[in-house]
Formats: sequence, C-alpha cells, structure tokens
Amino acid sequence: MTFTIFSLVSIIAIAFSVGKGAYNGHRRGSTKAFVSLLCVIFSLCIGALLSSRVYASSVGNAVISLLQSNESIGSLLGSIGRLDAVVSAIVAMIVSPIIFLIVFLILRLICHIVMSIVYKKALQGVDKTEYRVGENDGWYKRNDKKIGAVVGGITGFLTVLILFSPIIGTLKAVDSVTTMIYGDRRGAVREQENDDQADARSADYSEEGSSKSAIDIVSDYANDFAGTVMYYCGGKAIYDMSARAEIDGHTVILTQEIESVSNIMQDLSEVAPALTDIGSFSTEHVEKLENICVALDDSYFLSLLSSSVVSSASQSWVMREDFIGIPRPDFNYSISSFCDSILSVLATTTPDTVSSDLSTFMRVCDIIMNSGLLQTDGDYMAIMAMMEDGSFLNDLIGELEKNPRTAHLVDSLHLFAMNSLVNTLKFDGYDVAEYYGLMEDIAEQFNRMNGQTHEKKVEDLANYTVEYLQDYGVDIPTEVAKVVADAMLTDIPNSDGYITAEQMQEFFDKYYQGN
Repeated sequence: MTFTIFSLVSIIAIAFSVGKGAYNGHRRGSTKAFVSLLCVIFSLCIGALLSSRVYASSVGNAVISLLQSNESIGSLLGSIGRLDAVVSAIVAMIVSPIIFLIVFLILRLICHIVMSIVYKKALQGVDKTEYRVGENDGWYKRNDKKIGAVVGGITGFLTVLILFSPIIGTLKAVDSVTTMIYGDRRGAVREQENDDQADARSADYSEEGSSKSAIDIVSDYANDFAGTVMYYCGGKAIYDMSARAEIDGHTVILTQEIESVSNIMQDLSEVAPALTDIGSFSTEHVEKLENICVALDDSYFLSLLSSSVVSSASQSWVMREDFIGIPRPDFNYSISSFCDSILSVLATTTPDTVSSDLSTFMRVCDIIMNSGLLQTDGDYMAIMAMMEDGSFLNDLIGELEKNPRTAHLVDSLHLFAMNSLVNTLKFDGYDVAEYYGLMEDIAEQFNRMNGQTHEKKVEDLANYTVEYLQDYGVDIPTEVAKVVADAMLTDIPNSDGYITAEQMQEFFDKYYQGN
C-alpha cells in the first residue's frame, strides 16, 4: 500500500464527518441520531437498488442501441447471440456506482428535508425547556447524549464510506483489469530504468510524477493506504451493492466477474489458438480447458458469454462459414463427420450446459489425441490397426454417454466404424462374387438370431462377423465388429424378419457411398 494525496483527503474527510456527526448526535440526542443513521441506510439501499436495476440498466440499453447503429459493431453483435445482453450488463455495472452516488445524495437530501419538516411540526406547541436528566432516570436516558454522539460518529463514517466507495471500488476494478492484461508493469518499467534516470527522478519530484504511466498512477491510487482500509472495512460491500446488473434473472457483480475472468484468462490465452486446430491439442491444453470449465460454473455472466460465443461459432462452422473471420477448424478427414456431430451439439449450448458440453468436448479431444487417430490420415487399414485394442471406441462411447446431450452421438460412431470397415473391404480388391458371398454369410447369421435379446445379438453377430471376415482375409478388432453389429441391428429394417444378401449389401453400400 502507498500513501498518496488521496489518503490525506480521505483521513481529513473521515475526521471531519465523524467529528461533525458525533457533535450533532451529542447535541440532538440519540433519537435523532438513530433516525439520521436510518435515513443514511435507507438512502444507501434504495439508491443501490435504483441505480443498478433501473437507471444503469437503461443506460446499458441505450449504449447497445447506439452501438447497433454502427455497421461493423452491429454486425459483430448480431454474429454472437446474446452478446448485446452481455455488453449491456458490462456497461450497467460500470456506470451504476456513479449513478448510485448521485441517487444517494438526492435521497439523503430528501430524507433530511422530510425529517426537518416532521420534527418541526412535532415540536410545535411543545414546551422547549432545557433538557435535564435526573438521578432516578434510567441508564439510557442518562447516557442519551453519549449514545447520540456514538451513533452520530458511526453515521458520519458511513456517509464518507458511501461517498468514497464508488471511487475506491472503480480504482480497484481498473487496477485488477490492467494487472490481468499487462501484469505488474510498474516493476518491469523500473527494472529497465538506468541509474542516471533514477537519480534524476529522485532529484526532481515533478519529473518523477510526469514519468509515470497512467497504469502506474491508477495502481498507486488503487493501493492507497486509506482507500484500501476503507475498501476492506465496508467499502467493497457498498461498491458491490451498486456495481451489479441483472441478466436473465441472475445477479452479476463487477468485482466477482473480474475475479472470475482473471482466474481463467491465462489458461484461456494459452488454449485459445488450439481451439481452431484440433490436431494441435495437447494434454496440457485439455487440463487448462477443464479448469476453465470449472470456473464457468461459478459465474453466470461467463457462462452466458462463453455459451454465446461457442453456440454462434459452432452454428457458423456447421454451415461451413467463417465465424467473425475465424475459419472452420481443419478436422482430420477420418473424424470430420464425427466432429460435425459435436459441433451440432455445441451449436445449441446454453449457459446451463456450456460447462458440461465443453468438458465433454475436451475429454473427447483427449481420447482422440491419445488414440493416434489423427496420425492415420484417413488410411482405413491404419485406423483398424489403431483400434485393435478396442479401448478407443469404448472410451469414446463411455464419454459421450456421460453427457445426456451427447449420448445420441454414439450413432455417429456407428457411421465411423462402418465407413472404416466398408472402405477396408472395398479397397482390398474383392470381386463382385466374393463380396456378394460375404454378404450372404453375414445375412445368414443375422437371420439365425431372431428371438434373441439385443445384447446377445450384438455379441454373436460381432463374433461371427470377425470370423467371416478372417475367412476373407480381413482382420478387424472385436470392438469395431460390435459397433458394426449394433449398427446393423439398429438400421436394417425388419430386423426380426428374413434378411436377404441384397438387403445386407444395400446396408453396407450405404456407408461406402457416404449416404
């Protein structure tokens, strides 16, 4: 903490206000002192309520209307859903403390005038004899003036605290933002200064003051001794009462949102470049994204902002369009259709689901990265070899099923497995007769299983498929065969009836043709 001119002004203001309040409280008695304190509290509460929910909100909406009149800014606001609500809330939280100060002073003046009129009328016709305290009076009456002095002093301190809290809180907020963006520039600048410049500033105080940057000056006053003491002795609570806004029925507070943003800013800056290139994701990126997801749950403001960006970006990328100049991520061909399915889910994310959606996406990326799938470059034989241990599909399906919003994407893994298998078969040089014979064998086994449970059918059909394909010189992992079997049982019509080789071939050809 530093001692600036602000400390001197604050101390003088506190001393004067507390002294004046104590004097008036002693002179007028405890009753008037308590009424005066209640008036200050009333003005504080009503002022904070009106400023944050009425006046500041109106200012925020007016700023949005002004920004939308600008073509480029209006286009940006239109590209990201609910961004206008986020910007409006930010404006409201910033201007609300200033509005609060004005409203508080007006309400305080009104209360003072009203109470003066009430007391004047109440005392009309009352004998104004000198106030005397008898020996037989109770403790409260005997100490009435002392109590009045204490209450008056408290009222005086509270008044100064209220008047100074918007200034102190705003300085603290600005300092937190600049520190988050630039770090401790004061220390960095001073390390770069040479000895001659330091000596010159020591000799000339005015030159030292002129050499400081705006960030340094804000930091000095934000960490001012008296201001910091007042901030943590009630000033922050008062500032938070006014520096807030309402979004979708949720209250967002400026200081809390700055803290939340600060907590994720470093991780976000490191992981953001990888978001447009899934192939560059690393385990470290995944861990940082998981930390970000946890932080989103603590802030509705960040949840709304992130869900707006994620859903708007995903909607654009699903339609093969750029998002505010950011191109669609270049997915590996082998997982392109699956990633399209993920984007379709993210396109509908909301503040309530964004944390779980991003967490699922993050863990799916981790599974894909560690599987080696991205290194196959669409080589289906390499994909089959990669899935030999069976853990890849199991892990991926298990992760998708944890989130109700992505559970249906398991069907897209059917497509992935079927594409891998069918393209393996087609590119191994089978002639028509040999391929048709394979379809007959699989259809025959398929027809034998009528009446069994779905799970039993999947297991038996997968085992026979592996055996039949081995007879044709093709080895596939059992787990892939299970996914293929589940796809057949799910997609082939009239699966409880008789299936011909032609129907089975039509089923396989559908995947080969990419339909």
